[in-house]
Amino acid sequence: MSRRRDAFATAARTIGLAAITLLAVACAPGTEPDDPDEPDDEVGFERLDDLATGTDYAGALDTGIERWRDELPRLEELVVASSLDGAEQEVLWLPPDMDADPVATGPDAPRPLLVVLHSWSVELTQHLSIPYASWAEDHGWAFVAPDFRGEFDRPEAAGSELAIQDVIDAIDHVDGLADIDLDRTFVTGLSGGGMMTLLMVGHHPDRFAGAAAFVPVHTLVSHYEHTARELPDQDYPQEIEAICGGDPTEDPDAREECLARSPATYLDDIRDAGVPVYLGHGLQDDIVPPDASLRIFDGLADEDDRVGEQAIEATDTGGLPDELEGRIDAETHFGDGDPEVVFARESGPVTIVIYDDEHDLVYDPGLAWMTQLAAAD
Repeated sequence: MSRRRDAFATAARTIGLAAITLLAVACAPGTEPDDPDEPDDEVGFERLDDLATGTDYAGALDTGIERWRDELPRLEELVVASSLDGAEQEVLWLPPDMDADPVATGPDAPRPLLVVLHSWSVELTQHLSIPYASWAEDHGWAFVAPDFRGEFDRPEAAGSELAIQDVIDAIDHVDGLADIDLDRTFVTGLSGGGMMTLLMVGHHPDRFAGAAAFVPVHTLVSHYEHTARELPDQDYPQEIEAICGGDPTEDPDAREECLARSPATYLDDIRDAGVPVYLGHGLQDDIVPPDASLRIFDGLADEDDRVGEQAIEATDTGGLPDELEGRIDAETHFGDGDPEVVFARESGPVTIVIYDDEHDLVYDPGLAWMTQLAAAD
């Protein structure tokens, strides 16, 4: 597990770089940069400040409730029983601060809900989620972080029917605890949490106003093949076999089970429903290579906007083909202090941004994107 922890520790470079003003990312020649006054400043979005940088968020696998309690005194720890099997799941809940100046909604209106999903190898007290909760508190949004059967190492977790319902049950439970606008429910996550984010909108497209998925898995089959080949000293292949009931490259039943838990299976449903999706992926990611997000984008995009399989196959960890390199054809919401954007494209409600970083999360772009959507509704 040490190499996995070292890989996630690179998040410090991304997470630690946050500024207060929203500026535009430098664009490639022939493209227009994001306007710092349009549209984010119109809705009062502010970038994360020392809430993200003042303490050590380098360990993306670090967990523990004490830090949450210290930084978020209003935090509530709930237990929600599954509507499917009755199993009790822990939930972290931060009701909206009704005295805060809300972003993207009126002061007397119901507040948006930010749902943050934990990563593959941790549970709900993942410290990586704390800046999201702090931002929600400062901006008058509600925040919920459900546990959905814990780490992805057994059949009950990792996109199972039970895990999907755990998230829905948590949302339904907190709806009765504050004045929430469920039509402005947004979901986000990193890595396994990014995979779960896409599964949520695939299974329940009517429940979410937008989904921001960072470095998500495309299919558990491809993730199995990649990690078995490139990261043999990590636990992913064994965990996927435990999740799916066998080797998905050899066992047809295990392959079918893995695909049932994979975002790729639900992309048509997401596209048909028109759910807005923001995909962010580090070009240097060696845990989930960037071709995963490119394939997800192509599954959601209009045919004329797709990257194409030839370009995807020419993409590897650390490199894009010439026809993609430097093409920034979308509003990225990246600003000063964020990694350099090397490719971006928009097609209807789906946006993809490839940035010069590893298996890392960039907070502000996803939050700015969700804020814009919340203000537009």
